[in-house]
Amino acid sequence: MSPKEIISKKPVTLSTVKEILKQREEEGEHSFIQKVTLDYVTKFSKLSAEDAEKLVNELHEKFEIDYDIATQIVNSMPTTIHDLRIFLPEKAKRKESSDLLQEIIDLLNQYR
Repeated sequence: MSPKEIISKKPVTLSTVKEILKQREEEGEHSFIQKVTLDYVTKFSKLSAEDAEKLVNELHEKFEIDYDIATQIVNSMPTTIHDLRIFLPEKAKRKESSDLLQEIIDLLNQYR
């Protein structure tokens, strides 16, 4: 099987990858790598694809977090401010207050 044509690129959550691969599995288009990837995302995706996308958008709009970073935050769903800081660029780590970071953790907790 050859790869499909790339039409566009954008970061996607593990939940979205899981949905795409399940759909491809139903269509009978699964390679070994896709099967391994589906197994991985099934184990590690923490939200439904719809909730994950909604949360990424909320993080972007409410906290002005880039989509790439918001996607990574949603993929791992950090539980502490310390863990959340890992995903933020160095400049933002210094700038963001603990209260704002706690607001982000509180938002993540609403989706858990």
